[in-house]
Amino acid sequence: MGLRKVPLFLVLLLAALAASNLPLAPTSCAETEYDNILATKNWALQFAITQDFTLSNFDGYMIAAKKQTSANRAWRFGAEVTGELGKDQRPEGVPTSTGGWRVTQFGIDLNLIRLTYPSSTSRAKFYYGFGPSMSFDYGQWKARTDPYAYIRETETGIGVMGLAGVEFFVTHSISLSAEYCLLFKYTYHDYKNINPYPVKSTSEDSRLSLESRPVLFGLTAYL
Repeated sequence: MGLRKVPLFLVLLLAALAASNLPLAPTSCAETEYDNILATKNWALQFAITQDFTLSNFDGYMIAAKKQTSANRAWRFGAEVTGELGKDQRPEGVPTSTGGWRVTQFGIDLNLIRLTYPSSTSRAKFYYGFGPSMSFDYGQWKARTDPYAYIRETETGIGVMGLAGVEFFVTHSISLSAEYCLLFKYTYHDYKNINPYPVKSTSEDSRLSLESRPVLFGLTAYL
């Protein structure tokens, strides 16, 4: 997975360098311009995507606001929202003889991360962070021919997120980043099948899990 993502990031990085008319091999004087640059920043907006990003339901992206508190510390509040409304999709295990089904899906994932930049020098800055995360996902499938037949599924999660990445300053106000994230979380899952095809059923379960997230490639604009 990671080997497939690296070329995309390099293409974006080289394109941004060319667009900003910056040399690929800057002099030491140009490099020192970016030393302690984070100490001069306040707020920033970030948009990040994974290689699995899909425009149809906006899955695989994150928007975030970052508050720089010093050259080595920052707070970042991130949000991921996905959704589909009215799409034709038959639930798994339901026979085709039941006719058409309409799906409504919605999901939100929020996190608050305390970021640390161990070194404030150089143009490329390594960072890591930890913080809480919470999520909620909802899905409902309704039969078009039977208003009383539906399947509803919800999932609620809460956990702790840890991440590490590199941020490269293209200009004094624009940076590109790539980061990898691990999430340890508790999830509660509720499933209701109010549908005679093939049988009515309900279930509840909970679990603890350690998940690795796809690599996020981000563009940050400092205000």
